[in-house]
Amino acid sequence: MSPRTIITFHFFGKYREAIKVSLCLQVPVLFVSSSVLDGGDLLQYMMIACTAYWLSLLLIVVRRNGHASPLDVFLIAWGYPMAIVATALVATVVPLGLLRR
Repeated sequence: MSPRTIITFHFFGKYREAIKVSLCLQVPVLFVSSSVLDGGDLLQYMMIACTAYWLSLLLIVVRRNGHASPLDVFLIAWGYPMAIVATALVATVVPLGLLRR
């Protein structure tokens, strides 16, 4: 076995399609939210949701170590819309102006 084979991320094979679905959702949402003329507030909310999503994906992948359950794959594929909803719910309690201080 060469050192290159050891370094490859073999566990992304199970998550590959779910990550593709997620990226197909994230790219248009981030593009549209960046073009809205609201001073960047919507983009900040979407970036908070995006960061939360990718941190949770990293946690799932590292924690499961390639042994994905169907729920894990579902959450990776459709977790970004859920993160947007969660961010919107938190944003009603904590306005963005408090995050800017």
